[in-house]
Amino acid sequence: MKRTLTLFLALLSLAPALFSEGLSPQAQAAPVESLPLAAYLAQVASKNDALQAARGQNLSLDLAALEPETAFSPSLTADYSHNETELPPSSAMVPSSVYGSSWDLGVSKLFSTGTHVDLGYQSAWSIDNYSLPPALSSELGSLLGSGAWYTASPTITISQSLWKGFMARGADIAIQKVQASYGSLKRLNDYKAQSVLYQAETAYVQLALARATVAVQEEALERNLKILEWSKRRASQNLVDQVDVLQTEAQVKAVEVGLATAREGLRSAARSFNALRGRDDDQVDAGLDELTLPDPSQLLRKDERLDLKAARLQLKANDLSVDEVVEKYRPDISVFYSEALNGGAGDYNYALKTENKPAWAAGVKLSANIDLPLISKVVEGVKTASDSGQHDFEQQRRDLDKDWDNLESQWESVQQRLAQVDELVALQKEKSEREKVRFNNGRTTNYQVLSFENDYSSAQLMRLGLITEARVLAATAKLYNGAY
Repeated sequence: MKRTLTLFLALLSLAPALFSEGLSPQAQAAPVESLPLAAYLAQVASKNDALQAARGQNLSLDLAALEPETAFSPSLTADYSHNETELPPSSAMVPSSVYGSSWDLGVSKLFSTGTHVDLGYQSAWSIDNYSLPPALSSELGSLLGSGAWYTASPTITISQSLWKGFMARGADIAIQKVQASYGSLKRLNDYKAQSVLYQAETAYVQLALARATVAVQEEALERNLKILEWSKRRASQNLVDQVDVLQTEAQVKAVEVGLATAREGLRSAARSFNALRGRDDDQVDAGLDELTLPDPSQLLRKDERLDLKAARLQLKANDLSVDEVVEKYRPDISVFYSEALNGGAGDYNYALKTENKPAWAAGVKLSANIDLPLISKVVEGVKTASDSGQHDFEQQRRDLDKDWDNLESQWESVQQRLAQVDELVALQKEKSEREKVRFNNGRTTNYQVLSFENDYSSAQLMRLGLITEARVLAATAKLYNGAY
């Protein structure tokens, strides 16, 4: 009997393997390969639909942001027309009908200096028909001929704005506004994508904790069952009272309930873990990284959160909206010069050869909206909207400062509680070991030994929970710093 008791106490003194990846068949299949956190995040980045959608939206925004740059793109214009006119009879020297066609082709471009250049080519032909009396048809017909006439004319027009649109200011404002506005949307999409990765890291840590919890509860149940069997044997020999058996049975039931809860938590954690990487099952066969405390440097504030960067860009877009409205209603003073080389003849080929008759024009043009009260209200409206955006930004910045303050406070609290729990773990371990010695000397009950063993396991689980909390705080700091 004494040899059996010594062997039992030796088995009871084995410390639980808290970080063991192997779980019972009911909870989890034995790991066959390792899945580090970085590899899991890479899986989420490549398979998560929400993250892929954010990337696709960013790509579409990059392309859409190019649209205002078309203001500087060359444009082509072309038109063709045909006309016929019946004229009232007047005299033999006036045509009774005119018909013909014309076409022109042009290319225009706005330059960054605000200079607008149009290059064109125009050509037309027409035929005049004469209604002649029979007596004159033979004499005048040969003189008037068919009445065909051809013209050809290359043209160039240059205009330069001296106020509104000077140095292409309006186009530049539009480009900067779209870049800022779409840049804000991209930062928000990036923030959503990083939030998914933050959820993934949290799910990874929670799954590791759930596995460790199940492992501890399984080992606790195994110890409880052995002690229950031992208690029943001793009770049958009248070595202990029946109440000792009942206490042990109650403890076994409590551990079984805790294990069932832990297993359900493991399944839930596995489902969340897999859902983020595009799977809908609750099986995770790979081993995970060991739960360890994060490096304190990971919890330092290093950069702005992406949603605040988005708000800052939107603030810039609001300011540019004010500039855009002001520029839109600014008076326009521009100078222009236009020149054409005209040629005309009854033969088209000859008309082309005579494109040496220059014509030019130069001048100044002024245009302005003179409804000044209305313009003033419109400008005031966009300025008010911009000021409102500034207030929103300041509030968001203060909220982020508060979030960082809360995170730093929680980190300090975790460190303090972890120091206390480390002391508790050491005390519970010593208490458990001393109780085993007392049991060996016949000075305590097996239920008391079991109770102290469970207290030790609970303290170890409490420490794992605090480590998990610290890891989640470190992941939160990464999200705040835009480090994913």
